[in-house]
Amino acid sequence: PDAGPRGIVALTGMLVGSLLVAAGVFAPARRAAAPGPAIAAMVVVVLAALGVAVAPVDLVLEQWRGHDPPDGDPTRTLLGQPLAAIALQLVMAVALGVAAIGITARGIRLQDSFERLLGLAVLCFAFSMLQYALLPPVTQEWVHMGDLLRLLFCVVLLWAAVSEVARAVASRAAARERRRIARDLHDGVAQELAFIRRRAARLAGDPDAEEIVVAAERALEDSRWAIEHLARAPDEPLDRVLARHAAAIAARTGLS
Repeated sequence: PDAGPRGIVALTGMLVGSLLVAAGVFAPARRAAAPGPAIAAMVVVVLAALGVAVAPVDLVLEQWRGHDPPDGDPTRTLLGQPLAAIALQLVMAVALGVAAIGITARGIRLQDSFERLLGLAVLCFAFSMLQYALLPPVTQEWVHMGDLLRLLFCVVLLWAAVSEVARAVASRAAARERRRIARDLHDGVAQELAFIRRRAARLAGDPDAEEIVVAAERALEDSRWAIEHLARAPDEPLDRVLARHAAAIAARTGLS
């Protein structure tokens, strides 16, 4: 906690950020109809929270700067900071711990590996705040366990981001390949089957020709079904999937 506004800005931002992360994890999942006003409202909430929290954090820093650490133990004993400073850091640690539990639980429920990694990253940050609260660093030059945990937070967060980007790239590549196969089926196999059906239909009265027509129509219907499935988006909404299947079954069976 250096003198001047740097310490106040850093601690106030971390306090507000940790509380907002914890609140956001358990907020209802809703898609904003108007993203612009939603972002503006979020900015107003953050600025208001920073304005409310800056005065208590300033008081904590004043106690921190005027506090003499216990003598004798070069590593400083546990709880060697003012109680207000310990409480501030514990609030951040608890908020981040609750957020980590919520994010991880949602990732497990939705089978989302990105959220599971995000929960692990936030948990590392929560433990770093706990380390700072219970065992503060001796000097600014020493590397503290909290510093290592915050570094691990960044590493896990980077890992989650890179994995998510890699999955998105692979998904787009798979979608392109599905569309290519659908075009090949439509321009190749489906056209040949349609040709076979037309030529066999000309041989009226021949039992073998009638069997060829039926088989060609069945194969052509299967190829159309495969083309339709390959061309559609994998994340198509359920109502559209049901409507499309109902229309296909109705056309195949002659039902309304």
